[in-house]
Amino acid sequence: FGNWLFLAAVLVTVELEPDPPVRAPVADAEPVGLLCGKCTRCGTACPTEAIIRPGVVDARRCISYQTIENKGTIPRELRAKIGARIYGCDVCLEVCPWNRFALESRRVLLIARDEVTQLTLKELLGLTPEHFAAVFKGTAIKRVKLAGLLRNASIVAANTGAMDCLDLLVRLAGHESPLVREHAIWAVFTLVGENRAAGLLASSRAVEADVQVIEEYVWWDQRL
Repeated sequence: FGNWLFLAAVLVTVELEPDPPVRAPVADAEPVGLLCGKCTRCGTACPTEAIIRPGVVDARRCISYQTIENKGTIPRELRAKIGARIYGCDVCLEVCPWNRFALESRRVLLIARDEVTQLTLKELLGLTPEHFAAVFKGTAIKRVKLAGLLRNASIVAANTGAMDCLDLLVRLAGHESPLVREHAIWAVFTLVGENRAAGLLASSRAVEADVQVIEEYVWWDQRL
């Protein structure tokens, strides 16, 4: 099947004898089920070098972790490496040779919904709480909540040079969520540079009271 699989559990009332673990085909390896041989394509392709050695992932560097599981600030050193990924990352799966055996699922529950896939970056950055709840109802994306999605979309806007989103990003610099403000500020500075961004964000900065958001401004000040 390759590794395009959902992990799940089945609860039963009978005792089951587990299969022994598959041992890795390398000397002195732990029985982690590593069947990669000498292949290191996933580690080479990972944008953030999260796969630090065969069978070991530094989840703190993983784009899927940062854009989905991390509910706080995404480290600056990783933001540019996120690229255009708003929710998750499958690069390691895309390059894995085992997936030549994978079959496309025909399950209706796993088919992407048009109202989600056709959203533009501008539409994402302009989402209201009501629209977010309606569009992403019943999807895993609701796990990141609106603030997390706006955080991620702000980073992607900067990484893709989306100048048509600049006005929205400046507006998000005054968002009620400090998390959103922090990343929107980073995106504005990244898009237009320190001098222009300082002018565009002057009014938002004048009323900013959150310590971490202020630190984002200060970090850019030091680059002027």
